[in-house]
Amino acid sequence: MGARGIRGTFVDFVDDPWRHVGDEQAATRFVLDGLLVIEDGVIAAFGPYDEVVTAYPDVEVTHIAERLILPGFIDGHIHVIAGQREGAGDAGFGELGDIDQGEAFGACGDVGCELVGVGG
Repeated sequence: MGARGIRGTFVDFVDDPWRHVGDEQAATRFVLDGLLVIEDGVIAAFGPYDEVVTAYPDVEVTHIAERLILPGFIDGHIHVIAGQREGAGDAGFGELGDIDQGEAFGACGDVGCELVGVGG
């Protein structure tokens, strides 16, 4: 199986943010135009697109535009409404049962609230 590449905007953590309280950006890596190369189901290379593509000039690239790619996150979201069933109402989040999901997640607006998965 050949190498595959994913191009887009990436955010990931290079260290535990709790080790950088007050300077959490030190634990975060943001790459505006990055390339993640996968070979045999394993990340082979990652970095700025212009730097990585020179080592993989023939890689098949999927460009994910206008989305934020969070490599390494298994589940990067939470459903606030579902949280109440798990006891979140008792944790000071208030009663959510009467809130319409569209209203609760209306802040998503034009950016959309979806996760883009890349399988191997």
